[in-house]
Amino acid sequence: MDPYPAAFEDCVAILRWIRREHPGALISLGGFSAGATLALTAAHKLRDEVAAVVAFYPAMNFSAESDNSFPEENPYIRNLFHQAYLLGRPADLKDPCLSPSYATSETLPRHVALLAGAIDPNIRDMEKFIGEMERARPQGTAAATAPFFVGKVFAGAFHGWNYLPDWVLGKSSAAAKYEAYALAISTISKGFVAQA
Repeated sequence: MDPYPAAFEDCVAILRWIRREHPGALISLGGFSAGATLALTAAHKLRDEVAAVVAFYPAMNFSAESDNSFPEENPYIRNLFHQAYLLGRPADLKDPCLSPSYATSETLPRHVALLAGAIDPNIRDMEKFIGEMERARPQGTAAATAPFFVGKVFAGAFHGWNYLPDWVLGKSSAAAKYEAYALAISTISKGFVAQA
C-alpha cells in the first residue's frame, strides 16, 4: 500500500475519469473504515461531482486534536495506524483531504450519511463531526432546500459490526445493521433525485 496521498489521489483520478467518460452520470461514494475516510475526502475535493457520500465508521482526524480512545486503550496501535497511512511523510494533518473532521457542510456534497458504532476507537471524533454538521443545518423554511445530512451512532455496535452474520451479532445489532443500510440507501437516493 502506498502512503497518503496516493489512495486519495487515486480516488480523485477515478472520479475525474468517470466524469470525463460518462458525462452526466450520477455518482455516489461510500466506504467502510479507511474506505469511508477516502469517500469523504474525495467527495470534499470534488464536491460538485458527487451526488451523495455514505461513510461507515471512518477515521476522521489524523491530527493531534483527534479525540480517539487509542491513547487510553493502545497508543501503539494508533502510532502503527499513522505510520502505515503516512509513512512518516510530512502532511498537513488538518487538511480535509486527509482528515475529514475539518470538512464542512459547505465543502461536502449536499447529501451525506455518517454511520458509526458506539464501540469504536474513533467514536468521539465521529460524534463531534455529526454534531457540527447538525448545528450547521438551517432551520425553518431554509431547511427544505438545505443539504441532507444524517449522522447515526448505533449503540452496542463496534468497528466493522456490519460485516458479521446476523446470528453472530444478535437481534439488536443485526437490526442496527439493516437500519444503517436503509439510511445509506436513502441518502444515495436523495442525492440522485436532487442531482438528476
